Amino acid sequence: MKTIELKLKDKKYPVFLGYNILKYLPGLLKEKGVYQIFIITDSNLKKIYGDTLINLLEKNKFRVFLFDIPAGEENKNLINLEKLVKSMLSSGADRYSFLIALGGGVISDLAGFIAATFMRGIRWGIIPTTLLSQVDSSIGGKVGIDLKEGKNLLGAFYFPNFVLSDFKFLENLPENELRNGLVEIIKTAVVFSSNLLKFIETKPIISPINFKNLISVIYQAIKIKTKVIKEDPYDEKGKRIFLNLGHTFGHALEQASNYKLTHAQAAALGLLIACGISKKLKILKDDLKERLENLFKKYNLFYDISQINLDLIEKAIFNDKKRKNNHLNFILPVKSGKVIVKTNIPKEIWKKSVIEIQNSGG
Repeated sequence: MKTIELKLKDKKYPVFLGYNILKYLPGLLKEKGVYQIFIITDSNLKKIYGDTLINLLEKNKFRVFLFDIPAGEENKNLINLEKLVKSMLSSGADRYSFLIALGGGVISDLAGFIAATFMRGIRWGIIPTTLLSQVDSSIGGKVGIDLKEGKNLLGAFYFPNFVLSDFKFLENLPENELRNGLVEIIKTAVVFSSNLLKFIETKPIISPINFKNLISVIYQAIKIKTKVIKEDPYDEKGKRIFLNLGHTFGHALEQASNYKLTHAQAAALGLLIACGISKKLKILKDDLKERLENLFKKYNLFYDISQINLDLIEKAIFNDKKRKNNHLNFILPVKSGKVIVKTNIPKEIWKKSVIEIQNSGG
């Protein structure tokens, strides 16, 4: 088991990485003096892992409750937030209870928001079960829920007490889920590491899965992200904002598709849109866009958005939570491993880039 420690100004917490490491969970919780545990997961994961996790913890004398919501981004909402909190209260949750998020990004976002706000904050940990959540949502302390107006418009920064990433969970993932997570690793490489991008381009990762190479890119991506978050934990002044490359468009596409597109599918298209804008502004001068197109073809990461209404996309873009002083910030690539922030980009430029992706069929 490897440990990456994320040291912040007012808190530090470990990210544990390894294969078949869930068995160490009871020891981690005992070290923290935990007795009462509330697990939040989704309906699919409850069937697969619910009994296993409850038995592991009850065998070690913990008092355990498990609550689930239906799987899917559309369920990360105020209705389920209230249901879960009321279930916790009726089961005797207090300020000393410990909350565990078992699942992907939807679950860690929602459970983390509950942890941040329940009785003004309780301790919590994350057990990410998807590739995407292991390299993205579990790292960095961003929590929140969606409103009908947009994604994560109600949220906070609330760092967990630990993250336990067990690679054994990845064995049960369908290939589509592995592809979704790979998009996030590709984005991290585009922003910060030309070497990582070359590794992904030249080595087999998935299709079929190469576990050795997959674990290597997971570890590299997490190392990069934890370094960035140490420098800028609250997305205020440093490089962390660069990790939003493609997200303004990705989130807008998700919302405009009524979440028929997954987060990673939309993020892949968002990367191509950002590259298109950058080329039009003569900021991107190398072949990065073509390299990404080749990668996405290799891993079947193209998605047809021709039927998504452009007006809905535009409306969602202007509801983006990263808007500042009524201006949109766009993260644009300069070359592999380097990006910049641009504001006040003419609407006709970015609309043209969106339309190009719509007309291309992905």
